[in-house]
Amino acid sequence: MSNAPSSLSPRQRMINMMYLVLTALLALNVSKEVLNAFHSVNYGLKSTNESTIVTNQQVYNQFEDIALRNPEKNGPWKDRAFAVKSNINDLQSLIKEIKFELIKDADQKIHFIGEVDAENKSKEFEIKDVSYADFIKQHPHLINKKIGFEKDGKIKVVQNEKNTSIAWNLLRDDKPESVEYVLGPKLKDNIDGLKAILLSEKQDYNNNKDGVQILLEDKSLRQEIAKILSTKISGVKSKKFGSGKADSTWLATKFRAMPVIAAFTMLTQLESDLLKIESDIIKH
Repeated sequence: MSNAPSSLSPRQRMINMMYLVLTALLALNVSKEVLNAFHSVNYGLKSTNESTIVTNQQVYNQFEDIALRNPEKNGPWKDRAFAVKSNINDLQSLIKEIKFELIKDADQKIHFIGEVDAENKSKEFEIKDVSYADFIKQHPHLINKKIGFEKDGKIKVVQNEKNTSIAWNLLRDDKPESVEYVLGPKLKDNIDGLKAILLSEKQDYNNNKDGVQILLEDKSLRQEIAKILSTKISGVKSKKFGSGKADSTWLATKFRAMPVIAAFTMLTQLESDLLKIESDIIKH
């Protein structure tokens, strides 16, 4: 099951545990050591995510193969698998856009591991006035590249790592009348929408853009997906370091008063959760 200890590698369990510990430590202290640790955890998660993408693609290739050999029997299973892929990819694309905007607001420039300039130094891409869609059109080879640069012997993704207002200003949901703050509510709505698609039953299934019924029957798998994709908050509202008041929404618990690198790592963790959900469904 997704994120169940028995289904994760020891390395992935260690990374997940480090993420939880670091998030808890933020309530006590935003030290340089904690921020550096978030960079390391983010890099570890991203590396694991890349391996999961390769493994998942191998499963999709198998679905295509068996569907070619027996379209009548196996075609519907292939269609269900690719419907899962399509819907999860939509949310993954939104997360990539949010990460791009987060770094743009923090640094106004972005680096990618392996991209160097004429002097063999990490190449800077100016992104102050560029949308994510336009940037990818200009640099399509970067769409799946790791964001990052080396500094002080460590791989980092953002320079203005400590700022605790940028993430919330980008993803806030306390100004519903403003058209400026749309990414946060859009993220939550898309998570809720994906959960509805994956957990829909036949009689109420009407919101999958691919028109394919996924219809997950395994109870434990459905429970795990519901848990991971939940955007509800507990009855006890949390108060984060330096926030001054309790969080009252899911977005606030995730992003208000969070350092940029912590918010970025949280998004990478969400990508990891989605890939694990995808893997569990298509292998089920």
